Amino acid sequence: MPHGDDFLKRHSSVVKKNGKKTCEKCHLESGCTSCHARHIHPGLKRERLEELRRGAGLD
Repeated sequence: MPHGDDFLKRHSSVVKKNGKKTCEKCHLESGCTSCHARHIHPGLKRERLEELRRGAGLD
């Protein structure tokens, strides 16, 4: 199922409401980690960002 144009704006609220099982119907969790590790989200601690980047093979 393709994502709508508003996906990036609302995906975190969908996951908060429905849980990550919604994503896992089509995606592996590693896909989320890989995408998230490429971005700096407000409030994300440096250590967590480094952990995500290592897990995604980016560092």
